[in-house]
Amino acid sequence: MMAGNGRGKVLRTSSNKYDKGLSVLEQYDLVSESTCRGRGSLLCQTDQGLKMIKPYTGSVKRLEKINEILEHLKCSGHENVDRVLRNKEGQLLTVDSEGYAYLVKDWWDVRECEVRLEGDVLLSMELMAQMHKDMFLLYDGVCEQENLLELYRKHNQQMKKIRTYIRDRKQKSIFEYELLERIGEYLELGTRVVKWMEALEYEKIRQRDLDMGSVCHGMCNQHNFLLAGDKAALVNFDHFFYGNHTADVAQFLRKVMEKHNWDIELGQKMIAAYESICPMSLEERKLLAIRMSYPEKFWKIANYYYNNNKAFLPEKNMDKLQVLIEQKDKWMSFLEVVFGKELRDLGDFKTRRKP
Repeated sequence: MMAGNGRGKVLRTSSNKYDKGLSVLEQYDLVSESTCRGRGSLLCQTDQGLKMIKPYTGSVKRLEKINEILEHLKCSGHENVDRVLRNKEGQLLTVDSEGYAYLVKDWWDVRECEVRLEGDVLLSMELMAQMHKDMFLLYDGVCEQENLLELYRKHNQQMKKIRTYIRDRKQKSIFEYELLERIGEYLELGTRVVKWMEALEYEKIRQRDLDMGSVCHGMCNQHNFLLAGDKAALVNFDHFFYGNHTADVAQFLRKVMEKHNWDIELGQKMIAAYESICPMSLEERKLLAIRMSYPEKFWKIANYYYNNNKAFLPEKNMDKLQVLIEQKDKWMSFLEVVFGKELRDLGDFKTRRKP
């Protein structure tokens, strides 16, 4: 059977267009029977099952750590992990005749999570919780670690810089006027979040997570949750880091909430699905509330504007900003209903709405 590409289609290759890297299978004693395109990869049905061939540009040391995490999860009972295969020389990375480096992974004939389907979303949350219970690995002092407090401080400074920059521009576009009008309220939110993190003593939590070896997937979106019936897999740990597991929860929760216009009931179901398997402490719920309160999407829009050609910004930037503004009251209501108690415990929490 040919594998799907995660969007419900089977893309058969009739030429060499998508066969780049196929030659590396010779270094694994694998024979390709058929191929199809994946998301930035080539999926191959081989004589030993379905495999993925994917370009790799990171360090070998990080790749070894990724595989260590995957092997640990597999040994802990998580069968559906995209284990990286070693070639005949025992190496995880294989270079083809043109000098390009590739990975070869175990893969499955499944589909990606459909973020608009509640069943898919809840199943994905349950899988995340199951994996989080076993995602602990000795911190080596080298691999990336999260410092959310420093990141938010940096984002706030960038928003101040962007505000000053737009104010000083003599000629402003409609987008710039809109961004300038809104940036103050979102910067106020960002500043309040930093105060909450300080009140929670985030640095102590961060150090404790490092001591425990708490590992986060780092890219929990619908593309990395693969589903088949009532079974699921979380794949592509390329962006892993050491940090609190609420990073993954917040990332997926925010992604789904933005698609569902901050649907309070669905958000509560998602958190309940996670906690049915991996209950959060009050401290973790507060940290999750803080993550969900930071105006991350606004910062991304503003940062993209600042770092790109101001004269040729795509119209979709204005569209994204308008959607964000339209959703702000819904977002505030979500925070009030789902996390109001936790945020009030941390300090000043107001769902102020711009008239």
